[in-house]
Amino acid sequence: MKKVNFFLLLLFIFFAFPYQIVAANQVIVNNQAQKQIDQSIPGSRFETGSVTPMYGTKGEYTFQTFFIDSANRQPEYVKIYLQRGGAEEDFESYFMQKGVTSNKGTEYIFKKNLPDKEGIYQFYFEAKIDNKLIHGPSYGGEHCKPGGCGECCGVWGGPKILAAKLIEENKILLFEKEKNKPLLTYDVGKNWVTSVDISSDEKYFAAADNEQNLYVFDVEQKKLVWQYQAERIIDDGNLGMDKGLIAFSNNGFLAASLQGTVYLFDIKNNQPIWSSPTGMVLNGLAISDDAEYIAAAGRDTNVYFWGKGSSTPIWKYKIEAKGGMMGGSVIKTLKMTPDGEYFVVGTSCPDRSIHVFSPQSSNPIFQAKVGTNFPVESVSISADGQSILAGGGGSGEEPYTAVLYQLKQQQSVWDFDQSLNPVNEVAISSDGEFCAIGSIIEGIYFNNCTDKDPVWQIRNTGYIGNLSFSDDGQYLAAGTGTNHVLLVSTKEEKIINDWKTTAKAETSKISSSGRFVAAGTGLHRFFIISVEGEDTSGADGRELLEKEIEFVKSNSFFSGKNTLKNSESGFLLKVKNWVINLFNSLFFSKKEELKIRIDTCGNGMCEPALNETKINYH
Repeated sequence: MKKVNFFLLLLFIFFAFPYQIVAANQVIVNNQAQKQIDQSIPGSRFETGSVTPMYGTKGEYTFQTFFIDSANRQPEYVKIYLQRGGAEEDFESYFMQKGVTSNKGTEYIFKKNLPDKEGIYQFYFEAKIDNKLIHGPSYGGEHCKPGGCGECCGVWGGPKILAAKLIEENKILLFEKEKNKPLLTYDVGKNWVTSVDISSDEKYFAAADNEQNLYVFDVEQKKLVWQYQAERIIDDGNLGMDKGLIAFSNNGFLAASLQGTVYLFDIKNNQPIWSSPTGMVLNGLAISDDAEYIAAAGRDTNVYFWGKGSSTPIWKYKIEAKGGMMGGSVIKTLKMTPDGEYFVVGTSCPDRSIHVFSPQSSNPIFQAKVGTNFPVESVSISADGQSILAGGGGSGEEPYTAVLYQLKQQQSVWDFDQSLNPVNEVAISSDGEFCAIGSIIEGIYFNNCTDKDPVWQIRNTGYIGNLSFSDDGQYLAAGTGTNHVLLVSTKEEKIINDWKTTAKAETSKISSSGRFVAAGTGLHRFFIISVEGEDTSGADGRELLEKEIEFVKSNSFFSGKNTLKNSESGFLLKVKNWVINLFNSLFFSKKEELKIRIDTCGNGMCEPALNETKINYH
C-alpha cells in the first residue's frame, strides 16, 4: 500500500510540474505620442474608420475617419498612423485632410499610393484637442493604446496587397460527390464570390459577389438561369466593406443582401419582389424555410427583422456597446433555425456576446457574454434552437476559442481549449449532435457536441472559408484558404473529395443530401492577430506555399507536433514516458485503454494539451 501511495504522490508531482508557457507576441506602438496619457474628452471621439479599397494591387488607397465633438470644437490636428507588417515595423504618421461636416461628424481623409508588395497595413487615428490626445479606435480602456493590446482587442486593419493574377481568376463552382472535376465553372474575374447557397430540392444554386451581383444557376442543366446587378449606391463610409449574401427558403424564394440593401426574390424571376435599404454593411442574412421570416444584421449593431409580405421591417433592435473599431460593437455573424423561431447573432469588441431572438419580440430572449476579450466571428444553431456554437477569440486572456451553449443557460456546456488561435468558422449539425470548428491556424476540428475533445482534425488547410453539414450530419463541406474545397464523410471519418481551386475558396455550402457542394473563390478576409504555432493561414499578410492536407484521428493527436504548445526537453519526455509505463505495470492486469490528459502550467495559468493519448495496459 505504501508503494502505491508513493507512486500516486510521484505521479501528482510530475503532472503538476510547471512548464514555461510561451506568451503571444503583442504589437507595441513606439512613437512619441505614446509618452502622453491617452485621455478621452467627454463628447470627443472618432466615430468610425475605413480604407477604400480594402484589398488590391499597387495603387491609391483612401483612408477615412469621422471626428465628433459635442461642443463643436475643432482639433489642432488629426493624424493617421500607418504601419506595414508586424511589431518590428515602425508606424509612420501623416496629417489628414479635413473634409465635410455632417451629422456623422467632421470627415478626415488621407490618400496614399501603396506598392505592389504583399502585406497588411495597420492603421489608427490621433487627434489633439485642448492639449489632450484622442485615439481611434478607442475601446474604453483607461490606458488603452492603439497597436494590439489585449484590452483594446486588436487594431484597425488596412489593405492586403495581392498579386493581380490572384484577384482576376475568381470562379463560382459546383461539385458533385462522385466526380473529381466540377460540374460547373463560372468565371467572375476580379469579383470576389462572397456567398453561395443550394436550394433544398437541389435544383438550383446561387451566388453573390462583392460587386452587387447575384447569380442563379440550374443544377441539372448546369447553366446560369439569371443574373441581377443592384444599382450602385454612393458610399458614405458605411458600405465600403460590404459583401453580397444569399440564402434560399424551401418554397421557391431567395433572400439576398447587396451593398446594405436586403432583397426578396422569387427564384424564377430576376426582379426583386421588394428591397429594403439599411444603409449599413451587413454581415449576416437568413430566411426561414417557409420564407415568412427574414433577418439581417451588421456593422451598425442593428438586428433587422422582416416578414415576407413587406419591405418595411417588423422590428429592429440595437445592441448598445460603446467603443470598438466602429464606435460600437459590430455584428459579425447571424444564423437562423429552419422554422425561423430562433436566430442568433454574435458581436465583436467590446460587446463580445451572443444574442438570441425570436420573431415575436425585438428584445433578445437570451444573451451570453462569451468572453472579456472574445470577439465572436461565427455562430451556428441547431434546428430546434436549443444548441448554439460560437467561435472566435484568440487572446491570451481566455484560453478557449469556441463555446457551446444550451439556450437560456448562462453557463456554457464546454469551452473549446484545444487551441488558443482564433476560430473564424463553426457549424453544428441540424440535430445538434456534431460540432465542427474552423481555426485559422489548425484547420478543422470535429467533435461530438457532448464532448469538447475532438474526434478528428484536418490540418494544413489555411483558414476555413465556410463549414456546413448535410441535413443528416453525415457529410461536412469546407472551403480553405489554401485553395481547396473539401467534402468529408463524418460517418467514415475520411476526406472523400478534395477539389483544388485556382484561388482561395472563401465560401462553400453543401446541399441537403450531401450530393453537391457549391463554392466560390475570392478574398474577403484578412487577419491582424498574434498566432501560436506554424502559420498556415495567411494571417500575417503573406501568401503561403502549398502544404499537404492531413486527416488526423484522435488517437494520433498526441504524436503530432501541435500536441503541446510548449516544447519539452528530451529528458522530461523520457521521464514522462517512464512514469506512464510504471503506472501501466503497477496497476492493471487486463488489456484496456486509459485516457490521460497532460496539461502544462506556468505563470499562474494552465494550458491543456491538444488532446489525449491512449495507453494500452494489461
